[in-house]
Amino acid sequence: MSIDFDFVDTVSFHMGKGEGPPVGLRKSFRTIPAGLRVRLDGEETTYKVNDISAGGISMNVPADRCVKDQDLALDLLVVDKLYLHGLSARVVRRFAEECACAFQELSRAQELKLDKLVLEMQKRFILQRKQEREEEEKHCLEEGVEGASCELPTIRLQL
Repeated sequence: MSIDFDFVDTVSFHMGKGEGPPVGLRKSFRTIPAGLRVRLDGEETTYKVNDISAGGISMNVPADRCVKDQDLALDLLVVDKLYLHGLSARVVRRFAEECACAFQELSRAQELKLDKLVLEMQKRFILQRKQEREEEEKHCLEEGVEGASCELPTIRLQL
């Protein structure tokens, strides 16, 4: 038996006067991917992904490869293996070597796979933050320092 549950309508809220999402920011959680690369329009060359969300992607791409309002077909590669093919995206911002795109009219299968990817990255980020906090607490206990006076450099884990 399948239950159709509309989370958005069930948990909706009202914003006060003058409140709203910040201008120029995505409406969904952005994550910084480890091992994620992007390929444009079926090219062989892959580019670094700066961040990704269910709504869009930011990537390092040469200035001559994308211009504002250009439509692109993107392939996402996870650890150099094709994960998602043919994502439709439109360039919404261009800075020096950075290109920001919003996904356009994705198929249901593409949406689900993209959501799964972002969710997995969120889980890894949360786990990493937890491990960093535990390591910091351990270091502080070993040093005999308590509270805000104990600082430890951020530890980056390989994912």
